[in-house]
Amino acid sequence: MSVFKITNLNYLQDKDFGEFKEVLAEVNASPSKVGKLADVLSRVALDPWSASPNDFSVANAKVLYLGVNKPAFPTVRRFSNVMIIELSDDSVNFSGQKLYLTFN
Repeated sequence: MSVFKITNLNYLQDKDFGEFKEVLAEVNASPSKVGKLADVLSRVALDPWSASPNDFSVANAKVLYLGVNKPAFPTVRRFSNVMIIELSDDSVNFSGQKLYLTFN
């Protein structure tokens, strides 16, 4: 039996986070601002993202990268920039998975 784990939440790959690039930069500079990221995700994805542990949680998430979009990333090429976030165990449904938030 083969077991594999999905590591990327691709349901956000065609979403444009350009309106929120200042918030993304702020979260990158200060991880304590993760509550702002939850608000952005809720607005763009229309899911109940939260800064508290639950099904859709960014609590204790880590920003892995903020910069130029690269062909190696599972993203849409029309966006020139990306923020990659790894979700923690506090995100019950998505523990260890990565979010790719794209923008120009």
